[in-house]
Amino acid sequence: MTAKKKIILISITAVLCLAILAIILVVREDRKIYSRWKFKYFDSPAAREYRDAKTMEDVNIEVVSDLFQIGSISEFPFPSEVELPVDLTYYQKEGNRYVEAYTIPKGTVVYAAEDYYKYGCSGFPTFDKEWSYLHPFRVEGNSMHAPYLYARVKDLKDVWQLIWETEPGRKAYYEEHYAPFRFSVENVAWRHVLFLDYLLYERGVYCSKNVDLFNKAFVPFSLRTD
Repeated sequence: MTAKKKIILISITAVLCLAILAIILVVREDRKIYSRWKFKYFDSPAAREYRDAKTMEDVNIEVVSDLFQIGSISEFPFPSEVELPVDLTYYQKEGNRYVEAYTIPKGTVVYAAEDYYKYGCSGFPTFDKEWSYLHPFRVEGNSMHAPYLYARVKDLKDVWQLIWETEPGRKAYYEEHYAPFRFSVENVAWRHVLFLDYLLYERGVYCSKNVDLFNKAFVPFSLRTD
């Protein structure tokens, strides 16, 4: 076999391998209940806020908030007052960089507002994976609502998870409502953190960069394909 034929054969093999890999990835994505490929955009004022914005600071959160009622956000909301089980750091954005704004230390008593989904541990999806946009918790001696900042979704998940693991009422609720469907406590925590990501996805507003986590947070184990 000549060198030229070897090069052609290698090239054809490489192309076939890439094609097979692409097919595998497409099939794998298609089996998931939630994925960026299955997101269906629905034009609305809220959707246009995300579509036309370059940063979260450009998004009119009040327009997006009109989509839902406070009472529908969670079947078991964040406690109105709790001792923070871990350090929780909030960030501001400078250009493309996330810069630490401040940290609320572990053990600090924090307070959630009635519309808790925007305060502390459940926020709006951002244009970057692994981040959430929300008001920080209020702490004792500060009744003012802080401006919107960013937090890592994993840090928020850690707060929710420790609360579900330590509060007796939540532990019993978990055993009755989540354990039978084989949701882990970690998955339930993700469920809270990503609720607004999920809601905006379902209503055609915005496909969260964290959509890959939806299948663990919102799909019973028996229906999951991951």
